Amino acid sequence: VEKEAMRRCILDEGKRLDGRTTTEIRPIWCEVDALPSPHGSAIFTRGETQSLTTVTLGT
Repeated sequence: VEKEAMRRCILDEGKRLDGRTTTEIRPIWCEVDALPSPHGSAIFTRGETQSLTTVTLGT
């Protein structure tokens, strides 16, 4: 029932639950060299989703 109501809202009104239209994307933000110790690191954020990625080179 909830899924169908959400779908109807999106299709009928053209709005998502967070207020965005169907053509708007969530804000994107990223930062490189976020951590001091690894050889490489980055933080990627899109809306409320985040990813922290690190790289350390072996010998």
